[in-house]
Amino acid sequence: MSKLGEYAVFLREARKTFRTTGAILPSSKFLANKAVSILNGLPPNARILEAGPGTGAVTEYIFPKLRPGDRLTLAEIHDGFVSELRRRLETNPKWMPYRSQVDVFHGPIQELPKDEQFHAIVCGIPFNSFSPELADEVFGKLFSHLLPGAQLSNFEYIGIRKVSSPFLKPAERQRMHEVAKVIKKYVDKYRVKDHRIALNIPPAVVHHYRVPVELNGHSIANGK
Repeated sequence: MSKLGEYAVFLREARKTFRTTGAILPSSKFLANKAVSILNGLPPNARILEAGPGTGAVTEYIFPKLRPGDRLTLAEIHDGFVSELRRRLETNPKWMPYRSQVDVFHGPIQELPKDEQFHAIVCGIPFNSFSPELADEVFGKLFSHLLPGAQLSNFEYIGIRKVSSPFLKPAERQRMHEVAKVIKKYVDKYRVKDHRIALNIPPAVVHHYRVPVELNGHSIANGK
């Protein structure tokens, strides 16, 4: 499939499920490169999770970092995106060499097996489209799947809440405000680095987080 065709798949699914995709175009290569930079220097036989890969715009930047023995789980909730990911693993020449190292998990992050632990998580889940309760639950769930000392990256669009606020009903504006507080809680406590990506539509910031060793893989959503 051509790049134009991939955009068409993304836009079709985004129109149907905008509240849980939250994007208008796949992530740019500049954003992707910063998101996957946490994969540098992982131990042998690393286990990597990409949460919310969509059509695989960032996945393509993970593949070159996979070494023999590494495994990648793609966790995606939307049917159309899952179908596209599986199709590309079977037919795309750039993807096919890695298909034996990739597992596609079709479902919400909350349904990942509790004993699955990862050395790194690259997250494309659109928290700004969630309720604050769901954002906190999913964020906490992701941290619970990280090994001690492991890293997570995610991104959010710069100024999206400020730009959209005048056009929102008061309840929706309040929801986004509460989600911002949830995100800030994790950013303030576990962020190690930010990267602002101007060459993305819309512009974005990539957050890098590190799980403290003493967290030992437990969720921080409930203060554990």
